[in-house]
Amino acid sequence: MVGRVIRSKHTRTQWTRTGIRVRQKTTYRVRVLEQTQETIRRFLEGQRFNQLQNQLQLSRRHISKAKYEIRFSSSDGTKFIFLTESETDEKHFFQCASGTTKYEIPFPLKPTKEYEINVFRGECLDPGRFTLSEHGSLKFQAAMSKGRLSSLHKRATEFCNDRALHRRIHFLYRNKPHQYFDNIRSQNRGEMKRYMKNDGGDQASPLNRAIPGLFFSAFYLKNCDGQLIVPPTSPFGDQRFHVAVPFFLNSKNNLYFADFYCHYTNHHVTLVVTEANSESDKFCKENLIFLESINNPFLYYNRSKHCFFINTSVNVEVFYTENIDIGRLLSCRPNYAFFTFCGSVGDSRTKSFIGQSKNINCDICNLNTL
Repeated sequence: MVGRVIRSKHTRTQWTRTGIRVRQKTTYRVRVLEQTQETIRRFLEGQRFNQLQNQLQLSRRHISKAKYEIRFSSSDGTKFIFLTESETDEKHFFQCASGTTKYEIPFPLKPTKEYEINVFRGECLDPGRFTLSEHGSLKFQAAMSKGRLSSLHKRATEFCNDRALHRRIHFLYRNKPHQYFDNIRSQNRGEMKRYMKNDGGDQASPLNRAIPGLFFSAFYLKNCDGQLIVPPTSPFGDQRFHVAVPFFLNSKNNLYFADFYCHYTNHHVTLVVTEANSESDKFCKENLIFLESINNPFLYYNRSKHCFFINTSVNVEVFYTENIDIGRLLSCRPNYAFFTFCGSVGDSRTKSFIGQSKNINCDICNLNTL
C-alpha cells in the first residue's frame, strides 16, 4: 500500500496508489485513511505519557534537485511514513518494508518549501489497522533550485565587487579540538575522514545533508599594517591544521559556489572543492554553480602574480569533498602543511553537528523578492 494522500480543492480526501489518482466513489479508502490517522493520533497521545521512550532516529539526505532519501536508525519493522508540506498541509503516505534503513521519496519536493516527516515503526494488521511501537519526526526546508542559487551567487558577486579588498593568501586552515586530531593519529592511521554537511547557512542550500566533506577556512584578520593574520581564537577548537591553497585549487579539482549567508555580522560564502568526475563532483555539477579557479570574486589564482587571492569582504569557507591523509601532507614538502594551536571559545561540538542557520532578515543575502 504505497501511495500518497492529498487534499483536493473540494476538501474531499483523495487517495493515490503508485502515482495513479483514484476517484472516491465509495467511502472505503476514506475510511481506511481515517482509521490510519486515528491510530497515529492515539499513538502520539500515548507517547506524551511515556515521555517518548521509544524513539526512532531519522535523518535525511538530499540526493539531487530536491529529491530526498529518509534514513532510519533501525531496519526492524515496517515503516509508515507521513510527509506534510507545511504551507498547504498537503499530505503523502508511504509504506516501507522491513529490512531496510532508508526510503527514497518517489518525487522531488517543492524547492524552498517547509516539510515535516513523521515515521512510525510497526506492523500492518489489515487495511487501516496498525500496531505501532516507535515514532520519529523531522522538519526541514527543501533545497532551492539551481536557478535560485544562481540568483544568490549574483548577490554574493555584487557584494564582493571591491577588488581593493583582495589579499594574497597561502594557506587554508581547519580548527578542531586537539582530541579530534589525536584520534585521527591513533585510530584512523592519520586519515581525516569527511562527514555529511550539516544545516548551517541557508536552510535551502542544495549542499545541506547532501554530500560529505571537510570544512577549511580562509578567514583572516588584518593587523595594523594591513597584513593578513590568522585569528587568535576559534569557536571550532584549539588546534589548527594549515594546508597550502594549491592542494585545493589545481587542475585535478573543480570549484563550485554553494551558499551566501550571514549571522547578523559578517557575511559568509561557501565554496565546494571536488575531485573531478567523482560522485560529489557529479552532484555539484547538477545542483551548484561552477566557478573558474582563475576567475571568480571569492578565492582564485592570479596568473600574472603567480599566487592565490582571497576576498576579505566575506568569510570564505571551503568544503573539500575527499578524505585527507594528514601524514602524507605533512611529509609532502616543507611548509606545505603544519599544525598550530590557538584559543578556543564556545561549544565546537554543537556548531559542527547542527550548524547555525542564516539571518533570514538580511536584505543582502536573502532572496525575499523572488
